[in-house]
Amino acid sequence: EDDGGDDQSTLWTTFEHRQDPMIYFAQIMSSFTRCTANELCQHVDLKSYSTLLDVGGSLGDLSRTVLQWNSHLNAFSMDLPSLTRYAQAQNENPRMKFVTGDFFDARWPEEIVEQS
Repeated sequence: EDDGGDDQSTLWTTFEHRQDPMIYFAQIMSSFTRCTANELCQHVDLKSYSTLLDVGGSLGDLSRTVLQWNSHLNAFSMDLPSLTRYAQAQNENPRMKFVTGDFFDARWPEEIVEQS
């Protein structure tokens, strides 16, 4: 069946060319995080902590939510470079920092090592 177009004109192909697939995947996964992060904050007492490290933090939704519930905390959200660059560009919270790293790597980013 001929739909009058070729593969280059499909909606999906157009989308793929305009957005990084990793960021698109992270945005989808963030919807799941937002559903559970508030629940976590209702049941976990973080008063005795000063810093949150969200390893594999993606776009920072968990960190963002935890900071909303805990004004005394600072947070690091660590993930791969393309995700952290995108997330940092969207970040408006001075208590939250995005750190590039790979949790499979034996050397962790200095920003995180200095906090421990």
